[in-house]
This record gives sequence, structure tokens and C-alpha cells, in this order.
Amino acid sequence: MSTMHEIDTITLNPKRPPSHALIMRMAGVSLAAGYKAIDLKWNDQAIELLFHDKAGIWCGLGAINHESGSRIARELNEIRQFVLDHFQIITIGGQNHA
Repeated sequence: MSTMHEIDTITLNPKRPPSHALIMRMAGVSLAAGYKAIDLKWNDQAIELLFHDKAGIWCGLGAINHESGSRIARELNEIRQFVLDHFQIITIGGQNHA
């Protein structure tokens, strides 16, 4: 993955195929930590998620088991749009708060 953002690499348990919920939960942990580039790995499969600042959207590549990076990115974009539509984000002391 080539990006200007710091990449959070997450290696999932190789003995058990990850569920959609687990992949979303792990992406959520990275998002909460402020990452805009996430690389999820399971055995020889991977999903890369990258936030494009100019476009304001998440893009996803690759697949793990039957979960595609584009599906995960689409869900992240839907969540982001919901938050933007329904909450007012204010900045206090350099940190965003909803």
C-alpha cells in the first residue's frame, strides 16, 4: 500500500476465518486510533483500506475469505455519511467532538 498516511497493519488469527463483524470491529479500532490507512491480513489474503482526503471517501482493495475490501469501504463511507448528515462536529482544543 502506498500512502502518505501511517498504516495500521492488523494480522488476524490464522486458524479461524474472520467474520464480517470482526473485520469491521478491527477497522473500527484503527479508526478510533486515528488511522486513515488500514491493512488487514489473514494468512495469504489481505484487505487494504485507504481514506482519500481530497475525495473524502474510503477505498478498499483485496479480499479475505468472502469479504471484499470494496464492501468494507462502502460500509465505512455509509457510516461516515450518516454521521455527517446527523451530527454536528465541533473542534475543541484541537480535537473533534460529535
